[in-house]
Amino acid sequence: MKVIVIGAGVVGSATAFALSRAGARVTVCEATYPGAGTSGESYAWVNSNRKEPREYFDLNVDGMRAHSRWHQDLAEGALDQWLWRTGHLEWSTEPAHSALLDEKLERMAAWGYPSQLLEPAEALALEPALRLDDGVDRVVSYPQESICVPEMMISTTLRAARALGAEVLTGAEVTRIERRDGARIHLADGTVVAGDVVVTCAGRWTEQLLASAGVDQVPMAPTEARGLPAIGLLAHTRPRPLRLTRLLTTSRLNVRPQPDGSMILHGLDLDSAADPARGADTAGSLATELSERLSGVLRLDGPVEIQRLQVGRRSIPADGKTVSGFTGNGAWLYVIATHSGVTLAPLLADYAAQEVVQGNPVDQLAPFRPDRFATAAQRPETPRATVPGDQ
Repeated sequence: MKVIVIGAGVVGSATAFALSRAGARVTVCEATYPGAGTSGESYAWVNSNRKEPREYFDLNVDGMRAHSRWHQDLAEGALDQWLWRTGHLEWSTEPAHSALLDEKLERMAAWGYPSQLLEPAEALALEPALRLDDGVDRVVSYPQESICVPEMMISTTLRAARALGAEVLTGAEVTRIERRDGARIHLADGTVVAGDVVVTCAGRWTEQLLASAGVDQVPMAPTEARGLPAIGLLAHTRPRPLRLTRLLTTSRLNVRPQPDGSMILHGLDLDSAADPARGADTAGSLATELSERLSGVLRLDGPVEIQRLQVGRRSIPADGKTVSGFTGNGAWLYVIATHSGVTLAPLLADYAAQEVVQGNPVDQLAPFRPDRFATAAQRPETPRATVPGDQ
């Protein structure tokens, strides 16, 4: 079986490897370079924290386990270490956040998700750089959550796919998909690539690609205007010696440590100020605000410079939940689209291999099939990230 995979972000690269491992002959078509889309604009947090409803929560828990399995199998050298099992700490300084945290902890306890309440002194013993106000009476630890380094994951999975015979075409923008003698894709340079099945892992471009095949079952959240739910703002600090070793979620700021000593900062309420058409200025008010918030949650040795403000575009199916499965008529066009791509990439890749190559439907994907949207015209309202910790 010859399978064409469109997109080489974390999902597409993982899918190319899983299909190759299952015995398919795989060609990957990437419009620019691997990781150039949403994967390069992600907070990249591997978790099932606050994922609802229950079937989506369970899917993400399985995704966390799949990451660990893949990492154990594939991450041989230092540059392959894409999964950092840091754990995650969360605390609240605002009443609304405290109430939501109580509700989440009760639900997670009922669903068996590991969490631990720490006294402030216990949290400081783990992370001495934390700045905990007198009003902080508890810190919640989620020990099994991790961060992903997307570039390392993509390079490792693509290298493994190539070793199994996969071909990776970069600068290969797909303009049209058609069902003809199996499946074909047309590239912007006029090249036609033929196969038996096309698997789209195109992130926020999913809807327009499927439309080229006459399929309108997967509406995606728009990403081109300021204030949309799919638009987010991430700040990248300049690398420096740093003591922080865990993800942090607080009432006004999320902080992610990076392997090079830098940090990624996210203030959920600041997303509405991010303009994808204009970007953001590191000398402007948003950078100043994020720097001040950082000094409120970490004891710093000196000023931290924000090196880059990145206006990101989330890849979100219109109802906020993952889409995975065959679409259109027959078994020639398969789609994977998800806001939880970093967490779910290995799992959805394994499931795609089972369904595409082996022909075995995966029961766990039943709630996430593309046919839940009758047509794109019945587009639901995209849920907006509103709660501390949302990404």
